[in-house]
Amino acid sequence: MLGAVFVVGLIAMLGVVYAATARDLTARSDRILHAAAQSLLQVPADELPDRVRSELQRDQAGFNYLSLIAADGTLVVGNVRLSGALTPGHPIDIENGSRGPFRLIALRTHDGETLLVGRDISLLRDLRHTILETLIVSGLLTLLCVATAAIWFSRAPLRRVRALQRASREIAAGDFSVRMPIAGRHDELDQFATTVNATVEEVGRVVAQVKGATDGIAHDLRT
Repeated sequence: MLGAVFVVGLIAMLGVVYAATARDLTARSDRILHAAAQSLLQVPADELPDRVRSELQRDQAGFNYLSLIAADGTLVVGNVRLSGALTPGHPIDIENGSRGPFRLIALRTHDGETLLVGRDISLLRDLRHTILETLIVSGLLTLLCVATAAIWFSRAPLRRVRALQRASREIAAGDFSVRMPIAGRHDELDQFATTVNATVEEVGRVVAQVKGATDGIAHDLRT
């Protein structure tokens, strides 16, 4: 039961660590998206298309996704197209990107257009997978170490229990001279053995008294 409680607690702890780490990484990515989108929203409406083109040209690695969608749904400029309705201000993950998964946010401009700002999250996914693998491996190693220690430290108590069992069988067979072994650790097993030894000693004394009385009665009857 103690091992089961430890395993459950360890799994819960690793789950909380992974969930908190993944949430923090996602929140950091969302803050970057919000900051980039708010920066673009500060640009005047007539200059916004040119600004989007300029940002896309400066993106040499191809990790950023920017688009400006007109109010009627046509693409003004950019490299991202809407595949469905997006809630403004709520980032979502897009899995079918040609350059890998990315996180996308949609914001409304003052002219009613839709500004899409996306960020590649391949590295974020890899980092989350690395953290998950690290937690799983460390958890398995911890469980292995705990199981090994539990088996090692339980050997001595199990040997003492077997010795107590042997002594109890001899006492049950009528040998009241046998005493249960005491290891001197003053633990529960020693307390149990001390109590049983005192009981056996008292029973042996009473049996001896009864035997002496019966021997005297038998002698008197013979006389």
